[in-house]
Amino acid sequence: ATAGSLDLIIFCRSFYAMSDDSSALARAVVAALAPGGLICIYDLTGPFDSPALDAFFREREPQAWPRFRTALEEFNAGLRAGKYRLFSEEELFALFAAAGGEVVAFESFEPRANNFQMCIRLKNAG
Repeated sequence: ATAGSLDLIIFCRSFYAMSDDSSALARAVVAALAPGGLICIYDLTGPFDSPALDAFFREREPQAWPRFRTALEEFNAGLRAGKYRLFSEEELFALFAAAGGEVVAFESFEPRANNFQMCIRLKNAG
């Protein structure tokens, strides 16, 4: 993307997988924001508790649950293998501040779910 050309950048359960050089990624997406634009991240904060989810979804989603459970177990395996990086709230704030952004909204869904959402804009973007 051309610098300063995007109004909205969304990461939905994907930022953890793009973290080989998270500082460079943060700088690139902040640089791509147009004035008033937002980066929205909805991502994971930890591994999935497959047995607990199995007990919850087995009866509610009998058709979809086996495929979804496989995906969750693959995520957990990738996390254990160091393939993915999960960020703390403090790490994300610092990462985007260093890139020239500021967090304007953050919500954690823990302990109910291992997810968070946040929005970032350019510093001094009013």
